[in-house]
Amino acid sequence: MSRIGVVIIDDSPLTRSLLNEVIRREPDMQVLGLAEDGLAGLEMCRRLLPTVVTVDIEMPRLNGLEFLERVKSVHHCQVLMISSTTRAGADQTFRALSAGAFDYVAKPARPAERSFENYAREIVEKIRAAASRPARLTTSCPTNDVRTTRRQHDPQDLESLEIDHPNAIIAVGASTGGPLILPILLQELSARTPPIVIAMHMPVPFTGLFATRLHNHYGIPIVEASDRTLLERGKVYLVPGDRHASVRLSALRYQLHLQADELQSNYRPSIDLLFSSLAEIAGPHVVAIVLTGMGNDGVAGCRALKARRGYVIAQDEASSPMYGMPKVVAQEGLADWVASPVAIRRRLAKLCQSTPVT
Repeated sequence: MSRIGVVIIDDSPLTRSLLNEVIRREPDMQVLGLAEDGLAGLEMCRRLLPTVVTVDIEMPRLNGLEFLERVKSVHHCQVLMISSTTRAGADQTFRALSAGAFDYVAKPARPAERSFENYAREIVEKIRAAASRPARLTTSCPTNDVRTTRRQHDPQDLESLEIDHPNAIIAVGASTGGPLILPILLQELSARTPPIVIAMHMPVPFTGLFATRLHNHYGIPIVEASDRTLLERGKVYLVPGDRHASVRLSALRYQLHLQADELQSNYRPSIDLLFSSLAEIAGPHVVAIVLTGMGNDGVAGCRALKARRGYVIAQDEASSPMYGMPKVVAQEGLADWVASPVAIRRRLAKLCQSTPVT
C-alpha cells in the first residue's frame, strides 16, 4: 500500500523539525518536503503532489489562510492547519476551517514534555483521517430524509420520548470535524428546546471563541459553560477545553459541574464522563448525540445511558468528516438511530414545536 505523502510548511525550524520527526516514524507516511513559508510550499505542492499538507497559520510572505485559498488552483490536497493557542490563532483557525481546511492541531510542544506522545498521536491520526477523505469537506452535508436513514435493530421511537418533560436534556459529544458539523446540528433551536450540553475535544481558548462565533455568526444561544451553571431550555453550553463536565441535580434543576481532573482516554473534556453523569440522574429523559470524531470516547457513556433507557443517536458515515466515534457506537449496538446532522436537527425541531415553554 502506498504511503501518505506529506508536505510540512512552517516558518519555525523547531516546528518543522518536530513535525518531521513525528511523521517520519510512521510506516504508512512519508515527508515529501519541508517549506519555510507559503510561497515555497505552493511550489512544493505543485512538484511533489502531496496527499496532506500541514500549514502554519502565521507565516511571512504567504500566511496559512492565503495558502489555503491559492493551493486549490495548484493541487488538490487535504490541509491540516497548525495553529497557535492564542485567541488570534484560534480565530484564524476557524476562518481556515470555514474556507476548506480539513482540521487543525495546536502548535507542538517540545518532546521532553509529558504530553508530547499524545500530541504526536493526534497529528498522525488526523493526517490519516485527512488522507481518507478524497473530497474537501464544507459546512454542507447530506440532507438525507429521516425515512431513508438506516436504523438500528428494534429502535425506540424518538417521538415517544417526553421531550417536553421538565427533565429532558440533550448531550452531544464531538471531536475531529466537530466545528464543521455543530453549526448544522444547532441551527433550528427554539426556547422550547431542552438544554444542550456539548463536550468536544478542543483546547482553550478555542472553546470560548467557538461559542462566540456560533452565537455571533448563526444566532445560536450558546455559551462556554461555567462551573455550577444552572441549565436552561433554549440554551447551549459548550464545556471548556481544559475541564471535564458532569451534570448533577440542585434543587430539582440540572447544574453543570466542571473539574480539571486527569485526562480520560487522552481527552479533556471526556464525553464518557458527561454521558455517564446524565445516565445516573436523568436516564430515560436524555437524548445523547455522538458526532464525528476519532477514537471511542462516548461508548462507555452511551452504554450507561442505554442501561437507564436513554436515547442514543450516532452520526452517519456519509456526513462524518471522521467516522470513528459514531461508528464504534453503532457497531456496539448502542445507537437507536443513525442519521445525518440535518435529519437529527429536523426531527428534534419537529418534536419541540408543540413543547410548551417552561
